[in-house]
Amino acid sequence: MALVVFIDLEPGESGRHEFRVWLSPRGQDAPVKVEGQDGEAAVEFGGAFEVQGQEPVVEGMPLRVNLTLNVAPSLPVSPARVYEWRAEIDGVVDETWSVPFYVRPVEPSDAAVTGAEERRPSLT
Repeated sequence: MALVVFIDLEPGESGRHEFRVWLSPRGQDAPVKVEGQDGEAAVEFGGAFEVQGQEPVVEGMPLRVNLTLNVAPSLPVSPARVYEWRAEIDGVVDETWSVPFYVRPVEPSDAAVTGAEERRPSLT
């Protein structure tokens, strides 16, 4: 599974930028935690990207940076809850940069037929 992040930069915003993307329950700032070999860890990604002083191809269009982040297929999410991917760029968090999603409950009839009760719920 992958998470694709699109970052639009306006002219004059070229250069190096730091980013962080994390998973949190909707309405909460703290990232979801997962148990790992070294203890508890947040479900988050971070890094940097750099855009060299390019001008937009079309006047008025932002420069777009595309990031593809590999995500483990078994995220620690609970059925019938809303989560969101949130982003921070250069230390700034903007609510319009978040994307919510709902985790469907496992239907009892589906679980009996497929054994789904033993697996993590699917993301929608």
